[in-house]
Amino acid sequence: MKINRSCCIAVAFVFVLGGAAMAADFVDIGNPTSEATHFMSSWGPVQPGFSGGTWGGIGSWSPPGTCRVIWGPNDQSPSGPGSWDAFITLNFSGQSELLSFKHLDGLGDDSFEVWMGTALLWTYTDPGTPGETWATPGFIFTFPPGPQVVRLEAIGQQWSGWPTYGQCAFAEISVLNPVAVDASTWGGVKSLFR
Repeated sequence: MKINRSCCIAVAFVFVLGGAAMAADFVDIGNPTSEATHFMSSWGPVQPGFSGGTWGGIGSWSPPGTCRVIWGPNDQSPSGPGSWDAFITLNFSGQSELLSFKHLDGLGDDSFEVWMGTALLWTYTDPGTPGETWATPGFIFTFPPGPQVVRLEAIGQQWSGWPTYGQCAFAEISVLNPVAVDASTWGGVKSLFR
């Protein structure tokens, strides 16, 4: 059974909110068993095994982690909408939930958008921090209940290493059910995910 730092963070998140949150869904990106139940498509190969590189030290996690990019070298270069995105099916409760992403703020512009159907739900803007840092931002939204297809789209400019590594790497995606979380609470809780 794969247990990693993010699992502990999710448990800490639930504990901090006094039992007001529960995990509705979790995807360990690059883990075939976890991915199999989430109908993923258009993702890059499992890293760092495929291309090499440091990937923010993911290989030294205990146990070692894996990731995939949503805009890989096998995709088209940015010639129009939909050419640099990836899809994943997530399960939602129908209540207000926190959708969070453990992703790499790497050397390129790793900004991305989150879509459901034709609706833009949220935009993450890469802060431009130097080096490679794993971050876990997220947003609260009331999703339709049951399995829903979510589209992640890379929106940053293509970086020089794209032909080898691609862009916008994700290690995990979590759906948490925060029954009573307001914006001020989320600001404090975010630090648990860094």
